[in-house]
Amino acid sequence: MVLNNLKDREFDFHNLAPIRVGDGAYTSFWHDNWHGNNSLSISFLRVFALDMNKSANVRDRFFMGWNIDVHRRMPRGGNEESQWLSFLEVVEGVQLQQVPDRLGWMLDSSDSFFVSSIRIALDSALVPSDDKGSRWNNWVPIKLNILLWRVQLFCIPTRQRLSNRGVMVPYITCPICMVAIKTIEHLFAGCCDLRDIWGRVAIWWGVSLPSHISVQSLINWSDGVNLRRGQRKAFDAVIITSF
Repeated sequence: MVLNNLKDREFDFHNLAPIRVGDGAYTSFWHDNWHGNNSLSISFLRVFALDMNKSANVRDRFFMGWNIDVHRRMPRGGNEESQWLSFLEVVEGVQLQQVPDRLGWMLDSSDSFFVSSIRIALDSALVPSDDKGSRWNNWVPIKLNILLWRVQLFCIPTRQRLSNRGVMVPYITCPICMVAIKTIEHLFAGCCDLRDIWGRVAIWWGVSLPSHISVQSLINWSDGVNLRRGQRKAFDAVIITSF
């Protein structure tokens, strides 16, 4: 299930770990994808249909050779003959080695698997990111900085997000105003019954509200106010605490 979900996001583990044939003892000649972008049974369908050893591994199939004894019949011309000649070019260019078959790893130059390489790739593919660094204010508890970070990434488990993930919730509307859907944007910036909090903060500090109230504009609110450096940091702490 997890691998299928990652594949839907264009992250295919099978393509990241290609087969590296050594002695050919553990690789299916026809069915494993060990040469090119597809298995040989797909790339050379007509030749595969003629072969009488469809389950052989690479080592045994090379040992058998390519004469009439291992085929139902020889190719008869046309597309069949063309595929046969292309097939011979492929197999004649393969040299088996006295080492076991193994899986390669496309995410590291050493061709060996490392946990760090897959972590970096998964982070790049699945974790939201932007050019801005994380906002951090050491005048508030760590848990509030983490909350703000999760709000900014829209990773708060609101009723709407839980419902979208298949979690049974009694309703997805905001329990405060009972009108709008409880999204992260609505919960922290859009709810009319809670927006008064931001107005009171503005009056308290003698500053203007952002022209358009949104999660992002509130997070960056302290950057645009006319306050001294220490005051601005204190104002930023108030905003984070208000979240």
